[in-house]
Amino acid sequence: MQNDVTSGESLSDRLLGLLNPIDAANSLTRGVIWSFVLSGAGTILSYGLHVFLARRLGPVDYGRYTYAMGWMNIALLVVSFELGIVSLRFLGTYRAHGEWGLIRGLLRRSRTVILVAWLVTLALLGLVTTLGHWALETDLQRAFLAAALVLPVAALLQLEGKFLQGFDRPLEARVPFDLVRPLLVLGLFALIVAGGRDAAAWEAVASNGVGAAVALAASVVLFRRVLPPEVKQAEPAYDMGNWSRTALTLFAISSFQLIISQQSDVVVVGLLRDTTKAGWYSAASQLATLVGMVASISGDVAAARIASRYAAGDPVGLRHVIQRVSLLNLAIAAPILLLLVFAGRPLLHIYGDSFVIAYPVLWRLGLSQLIAAGIGSLGGVVLAMTGKQQLAAPYIMGSALLNLGLTLWWTPVFGMIGTAEATVAAVALRALIVFLLVRRHVGVALRPGW
Repeated sequence: MQNDVTSGESLSDRLLGLLNPIDAANSLTRGVIWSFVLSGAGTILSYGLHVFLARRLGPVDYGRYTYAMGWMNIALLVVSFELGIVSLRFLGTYRAHGEWGLIRGLLRRSRTVILVAWLVTLALLGLVTTLGHWALETDLQRAFLAAALVLPVAALLQLEGKFLQGFDRPLEARVPFDLVRPLLVLGLFALIVAGGRDAAAWEAVASNGVGAAVALAASVVLFRRVLPPEVKQAEPAYDMGNWSRTALTLFAISSFQLIISQQSDVVVVGLLRDTTKAGWYSAASQLATLVGMVASISGDVAAARIASRYAAGDPVGLRHVIQRVSLLNLAIAAPILLLLVFAGRPLLHIYGDSFVIAYPVLWRLGLSQLIAAGIGSLGGVVLAMTGKQQLAAPYIMGSALLNLGLTLWWTPVFGMIGTAEATVAAVALRALIVFLLVRRHVGVALRPGW
């Protein structure tokens, strides 16, 4: 069945040039490397985009922009309800067993739930605004309203990317998000500021929405091309109970993981300090994510394979995938952290003179990304793809509450540095917990291997 699903030469296959498709380990390594190259190009574009936005908007409006986008990313978790991860979890299993009707039902229901959740969120936002509880300055209010309209596009773009990953198309999943989207945002915002006029934060948010919409359209076209005819012809079947339970567990875990994330840090700094400092923190956060970028990529590439190996009862293949990914994560993440430590100030200076103040935040966040790249991120993928995510829920909740407590305590006292140090402490604790859970319940150690 698996061969039927993956028949035909995909973009990934052509780029990777696989000489031996039976060698899953080599395929995985090449997939991660090529995805890293592609995502690296996207990261360069994204870095250039944020530098351009920071320099054209200035630190005040750039802070408003990052603050509004930070809140949008929090709302994105609520609207998406982790249905992308749910899809990754089940698509590998359904493909392995030829359950085409369940695949079609999962695809259809996931899209519907996201649109309904967005409409509810938009209605709540409109109610709050109407009742007069919108206590934001006008420019920031406009940025928030623009982010609310961008929200469903961003959620569906994430979902379509997960669909492509679920069918072993990691490169196709990344092209629209990593290349198409930032190029369009950069071009559109350049047109807005053409002639030297001042732009507002809401216009930068709206540019993101247009770029995401075009990237979404590209993702939909790509997915239609790789979707097997068996799925298109099947009668939709629904396993709502199983999907809902998995989604609820993953949503609970992700909600607490969001507390540890650097996106929530930006929001906290904006709330407890001011939005200009949130912009400085965001710049440091963007650079620090370079360290953990490979872990995100490898998790995307390996997720469907981990699910299928586990479903097939192949512990040797599962161990090889996990150890290979762990080795690649550390081999790429560690040198990037060293680069940021030595060249962090000049990189921040490109955003603007005032952004250099965030250098102490940069290397601390880079350290947290290294810890996550080595253990935490991959461990979370393994638990989710093997259906054992519920085991981590109480422990991740505890580490998130620790992070929240330390952040609320240290940010007013130590400023942005306190926020970053709270994140490092929570990420380290979470990584240790995930390592122990995977070793005990999956039977695999999260350590490098070949």
